[in-house]
Amino acid sequence: MKAVRSVQRAVAILFTVTQSKQPLGLSEIARSNEIDKATALRLLHTLGEAKLIEKDPATKHYVGGANLAHLSKFRCQDLRQISAPYLESLAQKLNETVCLNYAHHMERVCVDALPAQKHELRVMPHIGKSVPIYVGATGRVLMAYMRPDEIDSIIHQTKSAPIQDRGIKNVDFFRKRLDQIKQRGYEFSNGDDVTVGVSTLAVPIFGAPDKVCGAMTVRVPAIRMNDEKIENILPKTRNACRAISAALGCSELH
Repeated sequence: MKAVRSVQRAVAILFTVTQSKQPLGLSEIARSNEIDKATALRLLHTLGEAKLIEKDPATKHYVGGANLAHLSKFRCQDLRQISAPYLESLAQKLNETVCLNYAHHMERVCVDALPAQKHELRVMPHIGKSVPIYVGATGRVLMAYMRPDEIDSIIHQTKSAPIQDRGIKNVDFFRKRLDQIKQRGYEFSNGDDVTVGVSTLAVPIFGAPDKVCGAMTVRVPAIRMNDEKIENILPKTRNACRAISAALGCSELH
């Protein structure tokens, strides 16, 4: 069966816009897809009607639209199903609580978790619980790979409201921290984040190069965390996240 050319072009434009690190103008979108601006504009208008793409009225640049969240529900289900065996394997190797999280609007959501089996003292999150995305190691990992305008939007809309006295107190410092996280590929908090007394190590999962679709998080009582344990946890968690990313179709791993 022959593919519908206009649909192919619309899908290509959707990928171009949503995978870009910054908002794109009409000329950039047309040039990237090797089509004329009039055709690109018609397709962008159609995608805009479906709220899959939005146009900034001030800059005239395009970003992903609100209805992408509905598509992401299917992606989240894929993420959970594909990650399940790796989550189980990692939990057994580490004997600590391992969680799977993804970003949803201004929050991060725990979609799956397995507890430590051989410790009486363990930390188990509530599956389905959401937390403001800017708080905690997991949220910072998810934010580190967002576009600058997405980060700006979160800071502006949430007003950085603190959670248990923890929030974004210094915006410039917070941005630098996100840059550092992106460079090293993980984040760690030592018992002083969302849940007091819990140390957390979070590693990103990629659905496409530089596009994070989730994060694997290891939660350990702070009293049990030390440098030796971090050296054991980090490479194993990274390997699990690389395997999940590859299974999701990300051929170029971060």
